[in-house]
Amino acid sequence: DNPAAVRLATAIRNLDGEKMSFVVQMMSKATRFLSAINTSYNPEFVISNALRDLQTGLTTAQQFDAEGMTKKIIQGWLPAMLGAEQGAFKTGNSEWRPWFDEYTAAGGRVYFNQMHDVDALRTDLQKKFKESGKSKMKRTLSIRALGKTIEKVNLGVESAVRLSVYRHLRETGMSKDKSAAAAKELTVNFNRKGTMGPVINSFYMFFNAGVQGTFTLARAAKASRKVRVALGGIVVTGALMEIFNQLWSPEDEDGEKKYDKIGAHEKSRNFILYLPNSKQPIELPMGYGLNFFYHLGRAITEVGMGRDVMDAVAEVATTGMEAFNPIGGAGSFVKQMSPTLLDPAMELALNEDFAGRAIMPTRYPHHSGEPEHLRHFKSVSPTAKAIAKGLNDATGGNSVEPGAIDISPETIEHWFSFITGSAGRTAQRFVDIPSIIADPEREITSKDIPFARKLIGASNFEWKNKQRFYERTNAVMIAKKRLEKLKEEGRARQAYDFNKENKKLLTLHSEAMDSVRYMRRLRKHLSQLHTAKELGHLSQAEYAANIKPFQQEVKTVVNKFNTLYYTAFNEE
Repeated sequence: DNPAAVRLATAIRNLDGEKMSFVVQMMSKATRFLSAINTSYNPEFVISNALRDLQTGLTTAQQFDAEGMTKKIIQGWLPAMLGAEQGAFKTGNSEWRPWFDEYTAAGGRVYFNQMHDVDALRTDLQKKFKESGKSKMKRTLSIRALGKTIEKVNLGVESAVRLSVYRHLRETGMSKDKSAAAAKELTVNFNRKGTMGPVINSFYMFFNAGVQGTFTLARAAKASRKVRVALGGIVVTGALMEIFNQLWSPEDEDGEKKYDKIGAHEKSRNFILYLPNSKQPIELPMGYGLNFFYHLGRAITEVGMGRDVMDAVAEVATTGMEAFNPIGGAGSFVKQMSPTLLDPAMELALNEDFAGRAIMPTRYPHHSGEPEHLRHFKSVSPTAKAIAKGLNDATGGNSVEPGAIDISPETIEHWFSFITGSAGRTAQRFVDIPSIIADPEREITSKDIPFARKLIGASNFEWKNKQRFYERTNAVMIAKKRLEKLKEEGRARQAYDFNKENKKLLTLHSEAMDSVRYMRRLRKHLSQLHTAKELGHLSQAEYAANIKPFQQEVKTVVNKFNTLYYTAFNEE
């Protein structure tokens, strides 16, 4: 007769999967696996999770009427993390360990596992009993044991800000139950699920987390003026950081500021700051939802500096969709509605990753005929590059003619990244470091180094410079052809208007043509050097020595045209 009890019982019955179809159950298992390898089983997630939780916790904690809350959270965060880690590993006796035990017993800890029925629990227990018969060494060395260790580390990180808040509320006189409830609802409460939550989550990996994160932030903002003031402070911070970055960012070789070359998606999700005379920026992950307010502040400053208002509004709207849309993303409708398990196929078909960046270089007319295994960015994994080349060579191909199996290493890397998640990409980066150091065509950057990449931004934009070179020269040539077509058709008025509207672009036609022709010759020489090395006519050392002058010349051509383009479109 208790309505709340009836709803609870109904929710538990729905969560056990009995009412799901077999297909949905399989999708649910696959999606939960993908979720785990992208979060709790990924060692790099420790850094981003810690920083995001701290930011969100500091913001939403403003709703509690407790003096000195912000200061107490910051002071207690690291000690609380140590106590939580000790609690997760069931070891240690720091000052915060008893607080973690009390906080857990009071129900403050967030659990990430699913509720199961009796049969599922029996199967799980039997599996654990069977595994207990293995030797301790085998269990220790197993990948599963490593995953569980990383999961426990992430549990400690996840609990740190909650535990810090819990202790402070308890010391102000709040009861255990209320303190635990407040701590649990501080950031995303993964244990909250609607009756349809498991079904929807089987289609869209982070649907429930997205809903709960938005709800938590909205509820706190509605309930507390202090939270609203904190969100306003984040907007102001974003505006100020944009000013500082414009002042302090170094210029790249084409005269454009390096900060301006950082992609909009990266700027919208991270706190980025160039310090005076620094070559690389500090780059820290921002809390989901909070990044929208930060990016809004940035956009306001950009408009004040001359950016087109509608362009800025569109970008802020995109950030809002990415931050608050529970099915993720703000791209095309097809991409948004595509279930998580279909994402890699959809993204490869569109040549566009989750952030809207090209997965592999665009095929321009002057690239036609090149084998697919050579179609990749310089930043591609050396391992994927070697696999693609091996498949091509083993099926009758070479550096000029494609084999029966000729695929881009970017395709291999994209599928590997999806199947193994962030955990696999972290492991891959460790494996790739020696190859990158030994590769004369690559320069190791902070983005190649695990963990450091979560805190330090890029300093080398060579790949982006080259991408812009091809996009810009292609745009110039298309504009020229369009103008000639209008003249051929006798549409003088339209030709006049088109020439006037695209004057800056058309004045670069001669330089664009010369640059593209020269680039073709350089690419031909580079291809010949590569073939000579593959045939054994050049040693690795000879190849490295011969290729460097051509690489430098490619860089010179790219930077020269990009400088002309940047100057033409930024003249007062």
